[in-house]
Amino acid sequence: MQELPKSIPNRKVVHCPDEIGTLRGKAAPWHAGMLATSNEIVLTTGADCHVPAKWIRKTVAMFDDSTYIVSGAALLVFRNRFNGLIARTQNLDMMLIQGMGTVYRF
Repeated sequence: MQELPKSIPNRKVVHCPDEIGTLRGKAAPWHAGMLATSNEIVLTTGADCHVPAKWIRKTVAMFDDSTYIVSGAALLVFRNRFNGLIARTQNLDMMLIQGMGTVYRF
């Protein structure tokens, strides 16, 4: 990890304990990363996410002076295909959950 920032410009390693106060799991390193950056826009995904090639460019383009957060839908992929009733039901459930958490511009 210490060598990674040397090979990729504008990257750094942020050291984080397993817990920060009451934050555990994914929340603790995300919090440490947010505290360690001075960037205006921070994009995050899960370790198991696959994003399209232009995801960063398209997401950043959605920000303007009155935008606080941009969120996008994520679908489950099974064997690189959407298939079967179970997969479709899980994706419908995922979209409904994500829709409930959508933040609207005021």
